[in-house]
Amino acid sequence: MGISINEEYVKEKAEQGHRWRNPIWRHEGGTFAEW
Repeated sequence: MGISINEEYVKEKAEQGHRWRNPIWRHEGGTFAEW
């Protein structure tokens, strides 16, 4: 496929974890909007 993966970089980043959060959407009036 023509791609290469830096496995050491992936392992390093996996150890750091992440702070993913659900997006918060609001309607024009400021009320909360669901997915």
